[in-house]
Amino acid sequence: MARAVISLLAARTRRRHSPQFRAQVVSACLQPGVSLAAVALANGLNANMVRRWVKEHREGMGSVAAGPDQKGHSQVKRAAAPAQFVAVAVETAPVMSMGDIRLEVRRGETVVHITWPGAQAGACAQWLGQWLR
Repeated sequence: MARAVISLLAARTRRRHSPQFRAQVVSACLQPGVSLAAVALANGLNANMVRRWVKEHREGMGSVAAGPDQKGHSQVKRAAAPAQFVAVAVETAPVMSMGDIRLEVRRGETVVHITWPGAQAGACAQWLGQWLR
C-alpha cells in the first residue's frame, strides 16, 4: 500500500499555463470588485500563484520562455520593463481664507475657550499637543 502512494506522488507533475491563460486570469483579477481568490478558485488555481501573477503584471515583468534545461524542465526568464519618466503638472491650490479655530478644553472643573486663526492651524495643533501633555 505504501508503495502505491509513493508511486502516485512521484507521478505528479507541475501544470504549465500558457501566457494567454495567465493574461486572462490576471485581467479578470484586475476588474473592479472582483475577488482574486474567487477567480483562482473558479479556474482551479492556487490563490497565491494568481497573486504572484498579478504582482508580476503590476510590476511590469513579462515572462519569456527560454526552453527546457538539461533535465527537460522549462525555464522562464523574466525581463524587467525599462524605467520611464512621466512628467506630471501640479497646480497649487489657492489659499482659502479660513475662519477661526474654536476649541473648548475641559480639565476637571476648569474649562478653557480658545480662538485661534484658521490660517495658523499647524501652530494651533502644535500648541494644543504641548498643552495637553
